[in-house]
Amino acid sequence: TRAGNDAIALDRFRASGLLTIDSGPNDDAIDLFPGGDALARVNLRAGAGDDLVETDAVLPSGTMMNGGPGTDSFEGPDAGIELVGFETVLSPGGAARPEMVVTANPDATNAAALILRRGGTAVDAMVAGQTTLGLVEPQSSGLGGGAFVVYHDAATGWTTTFDGREKAPASATEERFQGLGFFAAWQSGLSVGVPGVPRLLEELHSQYGRLPWPQLFLPAAGTALRGFELTERTSSQVDGLLSRNPSCDDRLFFRDPTAFEFFANPDCTAKPAGTEVRNIPYATTLLRLGRSGADGFYRSSIAAGIAEAVQSDPAIPGDMTTADLAAYQVVERPPVCLDYRGHEICGMGPPSSGGLTGPGGSRIIGYTAQSIINVLDFGLDPQESISVPHYLNRNGTTDLEAPIPGVTLDYDAEALKSQLEARGHPVSIRDLTSGLSMILARDDRLVGGADPRRDGTIGGRTGP
Repeated sequence: TRAGNDAIALDRFRASGLLTIDSGPNDDAIDLFPGGDALARVNLRAGAGDDLVETDAVLPSGTMMNGGPGTDSFEGPDAGIELVGFETVLSPGGAARPEMVVTANPDATNAAALILRRGGTAVDAMVAGQTTLGLVEPQSSGLGGGAFVVYHDAATGWTTTFDGREKAPASATEERFQGLGFFAAWQSGLSVGVPGVPRLLEELHSQYGRLPWPQLFLPAAGTALRGFELTERTSSQVDGLLSRNPSCDDRLFFRDPTAFEFFANPDCTAKPAGTEVRNIPYATTLLRLGRSGADGFYRSSIAAGIAEAVQSDPAIPGDMTTADLAAYQVVERPPVCLDYRGHEICGMGPPSSGGLTGPGGSRIIGYTAQSIINVLDFGLDPQESISVPHYLNRNGTTDLEAPIPGVTLDYDAEALKSQLEARGHPVSIRDLTSGLSMILARDDRLVGGADPRRDGTIGGRTGP
């Protein structure tokens, strides 16, 4: 291929002898998509500076991938990968074992499940899934945010937690938001915390990962380069925020021109669900993380760009510095555990929103507790427990979930509302769009549940 091609894509190929593919310098990707059937040795030779060599086709053990100087990474299918300098050898993956991942998006689930099939640990799969979520549902996930992890080692019974929540800049004081309304404080440089996700992923992988660190970023990088469709949830949330602006020219929400161009049309309408987008800068960032570790984020031009963006916020400038980013540290903390009817329930302690919830709004407490009780007390399987309509009270009005045909179990919400109001309870019927994920380990099998209110998807193998 000539230098600078975006991709080499082979949808169908069959090789009975030696198949050699040579790419020119600075090609973006070599893609061998599903349907390829290599009957003999395959030799993939990448040119200098190639960003990604990826194959989803089944290749035989012993396949060689030879990268020129500057080639970032290689990805191969259903097999373990051994990195030897710029040379990658695909070797057969491990024996099938029960393994499962559940996320809020099918692309993220597929990325994590791919890592599991290649012999990765739960933490390896978490890295691939989290970085993909940051791409396909950026309203809820991302490298620029924070996260908590509850880690349980079934072999030893050991449970621990990791605090990767965002932290305030060192110069922050308790008067930081005095005199500001909620929206003014939220949409400002003052509200931006030092991100924790990249360092958290690295810390977990250093302790509990198995596959080479660079490999874990390839699924998300490949999706970013190839393109993906915006989801209905992303589009609707963008639309809701854009509608809060006084005008298209006077924007508080999506005042950043790069974010505006990515998510919105020039007339200030949200790009509709199904719009195909690519995010090459995100892929570049992931490949840098793969090469340089978390320091490639916290001690680099990326950190300088974050600090500059915060300090130059056109609404209210913030005060985060590159020193704040360089100083970020993950904290390992003991879990918060309690006994519930013979079951040990463990979750994240402070500074989370509550032991069952991790980060997020107060409704997550109700969503999570209800689903756990549905399994432990009522014997529902994970999917049934998630699909039960939500009901909760946050020290005020009792909220009942409006039934969603084909998504939640059906019930007469108006009749229940009337019965509760007759007893003196203020009641509202509303949408309660949880994003629950659940995996139940039962004997030697796994049973999963994914929230149909969003784009939840289950991946992996349920048993041997």
